[in-house]
Amino acid sequence: MSIIASDIKRNYLSRDLVLNSVNDLDTYYKELLTRKIGSRGEFEKWLFDRSELEAFVYEDAGWRYIRMTINTADEQAAKRYEDFVTQFEPVIAENTNKLNERTDELQKEFQLHSLNYDLFFRNLKNELSLFRKENIPINTEINKETQRFSTIAGALQITYGDKTYTLPQASVFLKNNDRDIRKTVFELVAKARHNVIGELNDLYDNLVKLRTTVAKNAGFENYRDYKFRELVRLDYTVNDCYQLHNSIEESIVPLVREFMLERKRLLNYNTLRPWDLEAEIYGSTPLKPFTNGADLAQKTIKVFHELDPYFASCIETMQQMGHFDLESKKGKAPGGYNYPLYETGVPFIFMNAVGTQRDMVTMVHEGGHAVHSFLSRHLKLTAFKSLPSEIAELASMTMELITMDHWNEFYDNPRDCARAKKEQLEKIITILPWIAIVDKFQHVVYEQPEHTHEQR
Repeated sequence: MSIIASDIKRNYLSRDLVLNSVNDLDTYYKELLTRKIGSRGEFEKWLFDRSELEAFVYEDAGWRYIRMTINTADEQAAKRYEDFVTQFEPVIAENTNKLNERTDELQKEFQLHSLNYDLFFRNLKNELSLFRKENIPINTEINKETQRFSTIAGALQITYGDKTYTLPQASVFLKNNDRDIRKTVFELVAKARHNVIGELNDLYDNLVKLRTTVAKNAGFENYRDYKFRELVRLDYTVNDCYQLHNSIEESIVPLVREFMLERKRLLNYNTLRPWDLEAEIYGSTPLKPFTNGADLAQKTIKVFHELDPYFASCIETMQQMGHFDLESKKGKAPGGYNYPLYETGVPFIFMNAVGTQRDMVTMVHEGGHAVHSFLSRHLKLTAFKSLPSEIAELASMTMELITMDHWNEFYDNPRDCARAKKEQLEKIITILPWIAIVDKFQHVVYEQPEHTHEQR
């Protein structure tokens, strides 16, 4: 039984409001900035109205981003997203800061207090401290550059055996039992990436430069320190990150080395190569938990139902509303995400599934985010629903683990199910050094933004 998503309820905005131009928002910004507030109740009502406007704006931006990433070659979708970035976001950023200033003034006068409100006002003060008007056009350029990365990455493909494959589709060959096939495809993928290395290096140079300027304008020594504050990382420090890197190196890397030595032994190779890291070692054929996107969604619903019927109803609702785009295809941006849509309260799952075990885990991972979105949809303010990544990932990565007892929905064969669980537990461990490497790389890049390509 799915959740019946009710029509969007608007108490403040016009029911037929559609965002065609920035002027469509003018009336609401002006009214909120000039409305007379005489009591605590009126202040809270004002916050609800502001929140309704924000939910509308975030959802419009969300759909533009979703449609652009589904097909980066769609010129109309790309233009609608770029229009939002170049025309809407600068106006929204400036007005959001004005609304933040007014919210802060009203709070000093009327003193709303609760756990949620205390966090809200703490985060609002953080936003106010970071805002610089001169950063608005720079952030516009940053968003345009990140869109360009999606376009470049989405266009990457290889030709193998007279057929063309996206890079996620090509990754299936890396599980093939034939080592020569794995090596050939690995090198084709590497070549495809190498062909755009100049373009990506230039893009990254520009991003580092722009991000560093944003940080300096806001009074920070580097972009890493600025980003910590922007992401509201107030509960741990840069030194904690370094300590984590060291702990992973000391405690986890030896385990991963053991996994790799065991892999080499089971494959009976003298030397383990990069194209051997996904080869099957516990079975004769790669795990195949689902056939296509529809099958993946249906099996996920069954697994979630075993945990809690409400969890299943969340995924069913998304399926009925067309809030999935699961299969890899040409022109699609890389990766996967669950995009919260605050006005409807029903998120969207995007991924690049090609039928692998990793895809299945990605689906239940994003499904964890989705359930989190549903569970927070009733909260009074849009700001209450926006979670730090540390908390958001708790929901998704926990879902990877608590679904494991029900993976028999994906695997009829108990031995395949056992293989899948073992692979999952090993992946959790082996991914930690990769996370530490990427994190440490970003510390170095933004501490030393003058580094050349070679130094990076």
